[in-house]
Amino acid sequence: MTGPNAVPELVDGCLASPILRSRLDEPTCDRAKRAVWARAADLGPLEGECRLVHCDFNNRNVLVRSERRRWQVAAVLDWEYAVSGSPLVDVGSFFPYATEDNPSLEPRFSRGYERGGGHLPSDWRRLARLVDLANLGELMAEPDVPHEIVVEVCNHVRMTIRPSPS
Repeated sequence: MTGPNAVPELVDGCLASPILRSRLDEPTCDRAKRAVWARAADLGPLEGECRLVHCDFNNRNVLVRSERRRWQVAAVLDWEYAVSGSPLVDVGSFFPYATEDNPSLEPRFSRGYERGGGHLPSDWRRLARLVDLANLGELMAEPDVPHEIVVEVCNHVRMTIRPSPS
């Protein structure tokens, strides 16, 4: 899907899936739809970004090694879902449980990313999580997802769409 509303439209398509609807309650689906459409204007410019995106970027697919007493990425595995798109796709999947009050690998990630030539928009954490809703929706619409994964992804969706702390 392409265009200025690609992410919200993809989320809408996933939310229309009867399989997803059987797994995620109606109020959560409605909040997810509202959350992604509320930021459509901010998500639109991401559609024009053309970078190699892994689409399953997480700690299970990154191998590291110690080099001069520092951890360095040695390899990134499992590229079968790779596409051209916004790097925020991978950022969202790499930080599934990071929040403002529990930022995980921050600020090390953003400093290293920008030192390596990447650019992060000012609200990159929130945008990446909203972009990740599309990935989560696609997974939830698949028929053969194990129950424990469904429970984890449902919790992830709920955490993603909860209001930001003031």
